[in-house]
Amino acid sequence: MPPYLRSALTALGVPFVDVWVHPIRFLDDLLLGVRSSDPASDAAIRGHAVSEDEVWMTAGLRRATVTTSPYSVLDPDTTLFLAQARMDKSQVFDGRFVDAGAFDDDLRRLAAEPGPWLLKPPPYDPDHPLTARVRELVPRARTVTDNVYHLFAQDEVTRVVSLNSSAAIEARYFGKRVTLLIPPVIEVGYRGGTGSPYWSLDHRLLDPDFWRQALAPLVPTTPPDGFRHAPKPNRLRIALHSFWGFQQIDTDAFVHIARPPGGDTGHVPIPSAAGQSANLLPVLHLLHPAEGDRVGRFVLLPGREEPRIEVYGPYATRPADRYRLTIRSRAAAAGSFFADVCFDYSNSFLLPRADIHAGGAWEAEFEVAEATPGIETRLWSSRTEVRIDAVELACLRLGPVPPPAQTA
Repeated sequence: MPPYLRSALTALGVPFVDVWVHPIRFLDDLLLGVRSSDPASDAAIRGHAVSEDEVWMTAGLRRATVTTSPYSVLDPDTTLFLAQARMDKSQVFDGRFVDAGAFDDDLRRLAAEPGPWLLKPPPYDPDHPLTARVRELVPRARTVTDNVYHLFAQDEVTRVVSLNSSAAIEARYFGKRVTLLIPPVIEVGYRGGTGSPYWSLDHRLLDPDFWRQALAPLVPTTPPDGFRHAPKPNRLRIALHSFWGFQQIDTDAFVHIARPPGGDTGHVPIPSAAGQSANLLPVLHLLHPAEGDRVGRFVLLPGREEPRIEVYGPYATRPADRYRLTIRSRAAAAGSFFADVCFDYSNSFLLPRADIHAGGAWEAEFEVAEATPGIETRLWSSRTEVRIDAVELACLRLGPVPPPAQTA
């Protein structure tokens, strides 16, 4: 509920229950932060709050989960700066969007401490002004695209800095020192807590008896019936289309395990001569088959408010060479979509995510320095429905990558 609406309801004396997505997002499903403006209703909600012990326990499991995954080589005492999307409610402070220059003194003070810095931009908004300020004030900062939970699992990362990223709030449960430059969007509380935070609730929020108890001080309710629905991992994540990279250490892990050795599917088209190209679209997969649409030889990317991976694959091994990716698309209205080429469980990129104008043919070239398994091409939806007619890959040299030119 936006602050202006809470203020208006409070001024009118209208009670309300406010629900937010919780900042801790690595449990089996999302938590929700819930608070009532009515003390009696809020006390009933507090009685359903989960224990913080569950968060600590699950953080240990997540850390153990990713210890067998490939790691970036990091130096001790590394600081990780987590950037955020600029046009987001989290960026509103003191009634206005934050001014990146307001944090120069804080960043200089933090950068004066020894140790390397990593800068992780958000995937959808890599050019936040504060991200640019960090690059200017901390020139030693290195930009990374690693999954945030992989970074949290590494002992070399000892401190996390952010405006108020929910991931930074999560970092504390992985043993990191955390510095937030502005307060978090909501303060959360757990079982046994006091005050008036947003209480941390799990799937029990979906039970009718929860709402009977929460609303009983405010409105007439029907008698409790004891119904309890069965919990299911990722139920709320899927309903809200909100994963924040968690799927890379959870659901996507099973996809990687199930791949044949070498990552190839056995029928991935590979150009056999320089200048030849092959259409990958028939062997690419729909990430959300119930929502996507494969019609004949083309694929429809649905329009969405937030970009999301729709098509991926084929996890092929490509020999060292230079390649050209051509995507042919069309759309009924002006719009765009996104594409990238990556490997190493989406942690390394051959072609960073590109914003592509829908309609016609889009081309980009990339280099594979050595034979690399598990290469995937991913297409991301945007606000406009887009028809993808072809995803063509062409070899430009089909031979060894020439050594770099020698300089005097």
